[in-house]
This record gives sequence, structure tokens and C-alpha cells, in this order.
Amino acid sequence: MSDENNGIDSIERSGDHLSLKLAGQLTISNSVAFNESIKQEIEKPGMSTLGLDGSQCQQIDTAGFQLITALIEYAKKESIAFKWVGVSESMVETSRLLGLQKTLGII
Repeated sequence: MSDENNGIDSIERSGDHLSLKLAGQLTISNSVAFNESIKQEIEKPGMSTLGLDGSQCQQIDTAGFQLITALIEYAKKESIAFKWVGVSESMVETSRLLGLQKTLGII
């Protein structure tokens, strides 16, 4: 399901695990499309783990990090284990500049 316009490279579900791989950018310009694309998948019952791969995301802004923060908070609220599978240098640096590394678990 590669679609740079929604910030997602792929979404895969295997049993109770959901894997979400970000595309090259997650910014305000594609934040609504991102949210709409993952909403149905994440709200399906029976999910116990969520893996997020940001290793290919080269451009992310505050809106993108807000979406990820909301995703992490949703997972916590629903007792879904969240795990970073990969994080790009761009995401590490931008999260550091915004003071979000601890909040997002990006170290």
C-alpha cells in the first residue's frame, strides 16, 4: 500500500500484531490522509502489539510527531504494546530539537 501522499509505505497485520512502515515524509500536508489510512486498521479488535518503522522517514514536522504521539497514547490506553522497529536520523534529530525524544521513546 505504498502511498507517499499519506505518509505510509505499508500497513501489515499478522494475527494480533500490526506493523506500520512510514514513507519518506510525514508532515502537515499529509497528516489527514495518514490519520484516515490508519484509523480503520488500528481500531480493529484483537490487536495486542503495534510496531512502527520510521527508518525511511526523512521529513517529519510537528504535525507528524503529534500523530505519532496520538498513536502511542492510543496504544497505551488500549493496552497495546508499542515498539519502534526503526527510526531515521532525521526523526531522531527533529525529535531532539522539539524536545520529544523521551515522550516518543526515541533515544
